[in-house]
Amino acid sequence: MSKNLFEDNFKSSATKDILVHRQRDVFLPSECRKCGKIFLPKNPFDFLLFRYPSLILCELKSTGVKSISLEEKIIKKHQSLSLLKYSEFNGVTCCFIFNFRNYDNKTYFLHIDDFIQFVKEGTRKSIPLAYCEEVGIEIKNKLLKSNYRYDLSKLFNDVNSKYLQGDES
Repeated sequence: MSKNLFEDNFKSSATKDILVHRQRDVFLPSECRKCGKIFLPKNPFDFLLFRYPSLILCELKSTGVKSISLEEKIIKKHQSLSLLKYSEFNGVTCCFIFNFRNYDNKTYFLHIDDFIQFVKEGTRKSIPLAYCEEVGIEIKNKLLKSNYRYDLSKLFNDVNSKYLQGDES
């Protein structure tokens, strides 16, 4: 399953009470990037998920191996910094969604604070599946004929109970 297929499946998993919005990526050919005359805004995250009363901002990453690389080409510094900044708002939860497609398509919500803490420890160059299992919230999914559906309703319930308790200030 490619990254785009993962994102498409994730977006298609929304129920009627969940708004899912995918930030549009703009492709700029490498020859245009090298000239230094064309500038495009950088997306702060991939997806916006909303179910009253909470908002989840997330960056999705999918891999065929047992860990997600922390290299800049995989996880952009501006994205983690943007998620950290937006997480300061009440009712907003920011995260990475990590998909390990060759490991039973296991998919995990990893709160931005947990991500930042892992990076600050600086002992690894990638985030292992085991860390996501230990600290993250598993996003249950099921395989239809060829596509997956993710239980976003349960994700909202889990995130709200873990991160938004007493966040009414």
